[in-house]
Amino acid sequence: MEENKTKITILFGAGAEGKGQFGLPSGNQFKRDLIMGEGTKEFANQFLQEASSGITIGDGKIITANTTSVLYQTLIEDEDALQELFSNTKDRKKAETYLHKTKSPKEYSGDKKKRINKDFSDIYKKHFYKNLIANQIEGNKPVEYFLEHAGIYSHFDSLFNYLRKPDLYKAECAKVMKLYYSALFSILNGFDKALGDKSPIEFKALKVGKADAPFNNLCSIIDAFEDSFIEKFSIGQDCEKTKETLYYYQIKELREKKASQYDIRCITTNYTSIAQKIIGLSHKEIAYLHGKLTLFEELETKRIDEITKVDCKKTVFPYLLVQSGVKPIISDVQIKEFAKATEWISESEHLLIIGYGINSDDEHITNFLRERLRNEKPIKVFVYSAKKGDAKWNADTEKIKRELTGSDTGNTSNFIEFHHTSEFKDILESL
Repeated sequence: MEENKTKITILFGAGAEGKGQFGLPSGNQFKRDLIMGEGTKEFANQFLQEASSGITIGDGKIITANTTSVLYQTLIEDEDALQELFSNTKDRKKAETYLHKTKSPKEYSGDKKKRINKDFSDIYKKHFYKNLIANQIEGNKPVEYFLEHAGIYSHFDSLFNYLRKPDLYKAECAKVMKLYYSALFSILNGFDKALGDKSPIEFKALKVGKADAPFNNLCSIIDAFEDSFIEKFSIGQDCEKTKETLYYYQIKELREKKASQYDIRCITTNYTSIAQKIIGLSHKEIAYLHGKLTLFEELETKRIDEITKVDCKKTVFPYLLVQSGVKPIISDVQIKEFAKATEWISESEHLLIIGYGINSDDEHITNFLRERLRNEKPIKVFVYSAKKGDAKWNADTEKIKRELTGSDTGNTSNFIEFHHTSEFKDILESL
């Protein structure tokens, strides 16, 4: 960072590009896209057709009608889950009985054990899996809660170890790879849907696995998507009014107005380059902690590079770190991005967090933030809710405090400042 300038770091996540901003898939819809994996097989296999390993992506969903372990894990990890997921007392009782059976297995056997297992399987299918298949999420509070809190990705954490030896564990590797291809496919479909008839026509062939040169096509399509998206919000009758509500344009405005005073760096968990392009950041001024749409990884070598530079004879997949407790650091590409982020979080006079949900699956980031608080440096966290001080606001701010302070008995929470997302522009300008 430049000396004699006020050092500002801004951390943002999916909320900076999702609903109310650019409308890209995020939150529950993004998670649903990943676990359903609809259309992923055809899209993914065109990038694997030359791979010498013979590994391909198959049909089937990331979680199935039999993956009751996801519901079980949600119930044991979240003390509020029973009440939130089951308004029906009878079904809640079935879930409680199943939990008791797993804690005290010796008390259950034979037909009684089978009945309890079947009851639990039935309520999982009825309340959650059936609605996920039908994409009946919005307004369905139990399903929304399930998607938000379910340990879906941790279901796959145990499979990451198989990536070490893809020649021995082809089926397991294919499952993990499908998760990443589904993430990429969801975002591309989000671009396509938002742009409508202005979406690049080449995507139609790529989408169904029939692109002539998939690697080159994907690279140019991602660029076209992002540039068209930025143009969509940069022209037109209401563009100036729209820009006033978009965080990236607010940062861009501040950076241009006070270039001689502020040294602004950004950290993102998003996969697009939209922030970098809008704000006008060099690669040295932004850290991509969870990968980028334009990066792929070679399974055999673990090498990460731009789409057009990977070896298509290798088994390749998108380098996108999804929300998961496991974030394997295997490449200098990752290490360099994390090094930038840790330095900026530690040294900045001001750290602002917008559109990013602090959570237990991103412990690597949370630990950086905790260390800053221990050093008595403030963090400004912007929270979205209908109204500052309402029930959602209170619940979210308390949750963030718990995540950031943990069991710390000191005064670290005194250095967390909460603001409503609508105050972001004013706070920026007041720094």
